[in-house]
Parts: sequence; C-alpha cells; structure tokens
Amino acid sequence: MSEIPEQAFAELAAVYARMDEAFAPLARRCVQCSDCCDFAVIGHMLYVTGLEAAWMAQAGEEPVAAQSLDGKCPFQRVNLCSIREHRALGCRAFFCDRTYQEERNAIYERFLKQVRAIETLYHLEHTYQPITQLSFQDILHHEPIA
Repeated sequence: MSEIPEQAFAELAAVYARMDEAFAPLARRCVQCSDCCDFAVIGHMLYVTGLEAAWMAQAGEEPVAAQSLDGKCPFQRVNLCSIREHRALGCRAFFCDRTYQEERNAIYERFLKQVRAIETLYHLEHTYQPITQLSFQDILHHEPIA
C-alpha cells in the first residue's frame, strides 16, 4: 500500500467513532471470553481493508504471527484486544451474542462503504483480506498488500 496520509487515518478514526455511536443503542453482551478472536473456534473470519490493516499496524503492538497460524487474531492477549482503539470495523460489529445480528450487518456495510470512500479519496489500493493472512511487519514498512 502506498504512503497513507495522516488525514486518512484521522478520517478512519472518525468513521470508527460514528460506528461505535451507531451501535450504542444495540445492547450487546460481552463476557470477554475471546471466542470472537479465535476464528477457528467461532467459525468466522475477520476481514480488514488495507487502510484498516495499516491503522492496526500503527497501534504500537507486536502481532503474534503464531496466533494467526492457529486461526486466532494476532493482537489478542489473554482474552483482550491489545489494539482496542485501533480495532477494525469487523471487530466493532461482531459479537458472540447474536442479538441484533441483522442490524449489526447493515451498520457494518454502511461504514465499510465510508472506509472505501476514504481509500478512494486518497487513491489507496482497495484490498480486503483475512487478518490471519496479513504481514503487519510488511505493512509497517509500506510493502504492498497482496
């Protein structure tokens, strides 16, 4: 991915804030079991855009590649997210509690379009990959996301 302007990250953070507000009325239960981060167990996969992956890479936490190989989020630490403020749209939308699932999916799609609009505005490559297949070290060093 090409160099990403700080303004693109600021706009992404604003999208995340608006998404969090959109989810506020939808009460969801989380018991911090970390199943949502263990993709092999829960039967889903977290996909992230290139812009989101770059934002996650800048969080200052070292991803654990071995966890990715096991089908887990490389940023999970003892049932908690080590990059919570930098977590992707999919992390913000997914809950093991299936209450409001249709509403959550609609909200996710609405905000994914906003992330895509930021990528378009800043001429960033559109990518969408499983988090377990990303090399965050390459992203930090501005290698293209395949």
